[in-house]
Amino acid sequence: MMNREDSNKRFDRYGYIVPSGESNFEEELNATVVRRREQKWLDMFSQWSLFIASRFDKLKKRC
Repeated sequence: MMNREDSNKRFDRYGYIVPSGESNFEEELNATVVRRREQKWLDMFSQWSLFIASRFDKLKKRC
């Protein structure tokens, strides 16, 4: 659930909070793309033990 403070925050295309002075910010995101990314993360989290076992090296390299 979001509160007022959260509703004023801006997020980049990857879901990270963008500082208020940051000028490199994309105002509009395609709703379909956002929903697809959200669904991908929800799927990964719901099967995290299987996901991490099969893709640990790739995940480690990206983090």
